[in-house]
Amino acid sequence: RALCQIQCNSHAVTALQDRRQSLADVERGGTRRARRVAVAVYAAASMLNHSCKPNTTVTYQKRELEIRVSRALDAGSELTHCYGPQQGEMCTFVRRAGLRQQYFFDCACSACTGDQTSDQYVAGFACPDINCKGA
Repeated sequence: RALCQIQCNSHAVTALQDRRQSLADVERGGTRRARRVAVAVYAAASMLNHSCKPNTTVTYQKRELEIRVSRALDAGSELTHCYGPQQGEMCTFVRRAGLRQQYFFDCACSACTGDQTSDQYVAGFACPDINCKGA
């Protein structure tokens, strides 16, 4: 049971990593992505509920987790954190399936139950050629 609690309540500690794999990437300034370097459990942070459109961001200052609001909130508003891909990074169906598989719940946040126009934008950026490796 303890291992399941760690899986559901831990936070990925990440570091930004440059992904410069070709001359074209270097010319474009490269790309950066978060790379998981550790997993940590923070009791207070594990109390944050999930939203695919969260109102907090998480950063790490050495061993301390720092939670900041990412937009103006009304007093008493619930603070939410994203457990995985946020709205706009993946379509709703894929996000919800991943959350169900890893965290054992069906997401009912506003991004999953409201207008899903952003799914059209996500699909619009995907090349229809499954063998495409990008430009």
